[in-house]
Amino acid sequence: ARLLAVASRSGERAAGFAKRHNAERNYADYESLAVDPDVDVIYIATPHNFHFEHTLLSLDHNKSVLIEKPICVNAKETGKLIETARGKQVFLMEFIRGKSRQTKYQNNHIL
Repeated sequence: ARLLAVASRSGERAAGFAKRHNAERNYADYESLAVDPDVDVIYIATPHNFHFEHTLLSLDHNKSVLIEKPICVNAKETGKLIETARGKQVFLMEFIRGKSRQTKYQNNHIL
């Protein structure tokens, strides 16, 4: 896997992040990322109140999505995302970033 593209509400922030992380493309809006035909998976790390909107946009363009916890701010929105992902047969998963960091930390100390 490789980081191909990033998006932000700020084109300047997107460009800076892309440069720091060697992403080939950067976008100043989320729709441009969602319609990029070379993007397979989108990681949603926007503020919680935008999770539903950005995830639905990604799913509507048949992108698999990893979304930071919480997946949405209410059960109705979460249900809609699950229903959409199932209907389009694309992957959707809530990601708990802190847990992966903790596991990596523990594994490094065990080894």
